[in-house]
Amino acid sequence: MYYWATWVDDKVEKGSRWHSSKIGLVRSADILGGHVVWKLREAAQAAGDDTTIAELASKLCKQLKLDDPEAHLLAKLADIGRVVLHVERAVDSTLGILNLLDSPAKVAWHQQLQQERDERMVVYEELSTDDERLVREMGDEQQQLQVLTLLRHGCEQYGEGVLTPRELDVMSAVYDAVAWHWNGVVGSTPAWFATSAARWSDSNERRVNEGEEACVREAALWAGLHHPNVLKFYGACHVNHRSERAYHGEWPRPFAIERRSNSTAFDYNISWRKFRDWAYGLAYIHDRGLVYQNLSEETLRYCPYDKKGVLSGVGLVCLQEAGEDDTNQRDREPSAAADVLAFGLIIFARLRAFRGSNSDDSLVAELPQQLPDTRPELLKESEWELLTSMCAANLTLRASTEESVYKMEMLADEEADTAIDGEAIPASATVDDVATYVIPTASQTIEEVLQEADMLLDEAEESRRIK
Repeated sequence: MYYWATWVDDKVEKGSRWHSSKIGLVRSADILGGHVVWKLREAAQAAGDDTTIAELASKLCKQLKLDDPEAHLLAKLADIGRVVLHVERAVDSTLGILNLLDSPAKVAWHQQLQQERDERMVVYEELSTDDERLVREMGDEQQQLQVLTLLRHGCEQYGEGVLTPRELDVMSAVYDAVAWHWNGVVGSTPAWFATSAARWSDSNERRVNEGEEACVREAALWAGLHHPNVLKFYGACHVNHRSERAYHGEWPRPFAIERRSNSTAFDYNISWRKFRDWAYGLAYIHDRGLVYQNLSEETLRYCPYDKKGVLSGVGLVCLQEAGEDDTNQRDREPSAAADVLAFGLIIFARLRAFRGSNSDDSLVAELPQQLPDTRPELLKESEWELLTSMCAANLTLRASTEESVYKMEMLADEEADTAIDGEAIPASATVDDVATYVIPTASQTIEEVLQEADMLLDEAEESRRIK
């Protein structure tokens, strides 16, 4: 069990049902999947090469992280639909690996899962009749809101397609009890609501430390943005919730799920192509009536999958009309002009750091408040003309986002032409890594296209199961 020890044992406690030292069935009435976990362990122990089995076990262990004994009991009830889907898929995958899909074992294994589900409902039925314990499990008002939201989402997301009538009845009864104590109900969860990032293989969870309201505002704005140069937003959980990717012991809190990207704050290997990418994203955001509260270096991200610059959606606000008499005030308030100014100053700082030399050899140059009075030698005339127009103190002279994009396109084309003139480009080239090749018509790598295809297949299967 070499790979099981590496991929599973190292990530669980020795007393866990997942640990290879366990023998036989390790069962708990409030945890699903005990039978399939046992069969996976047995298969890994018997296999000469346990790579495939250990990989499946590692994935399932991560997916069921929220279903462990330490998880909040009512939150586990709300999450039962997602857990059932993962366990059912794992059962079929394990049967397939063991060549048992067409054997009587398939029926027996699914019957074992149904028995586990029934035993779990006994736990919650007893809980629903024990008022004192139920109130204790509800927690404070914030925890009650969390439970109500998660229960509502669980029923809406999975419903009769996944959950049994008995499970739906129990969830409904618990919801009513919590709603009575909370003295209210919650409406339908937003379309962007998600409790897990597991369905997106290229995702990253980012905690929203500012709290629930900030998470809702951010998600509501970001969810409507779809552009190649705006970082993809997958979803968010605005109630305090312990995510699958949370560290052990980490306090539950709201989180957003976005595509994985890299900060460029410490990367001065820049080009006008990257600046143009970010400008495209900024023009799109402004066209949607949004601006940044504070466009900073952390706003400028790089997507390794597409190999292009993308803008983060963190800090977006709806554009508010500012007073026209106070130029300084308008630059301090969120506006398209303030975004252009901040972007121009960041470009200048990047070019100065990349092309210039710092006497202290520091990689990070302090962001200037304004441009120098005269053009530095490291900048071309055309570059200086762009930056002075973006950073003009007089708002009537400051370049618009569209004007900035046009000039950056010219500089990017000029940069590309210079690269071609300076270095011969063969008529055909060999691609060293096919997975990283960008398909021109899709503006995506082959690896990313395949990942999205897998995700669409999973969603189609889940939709079919729910219906």
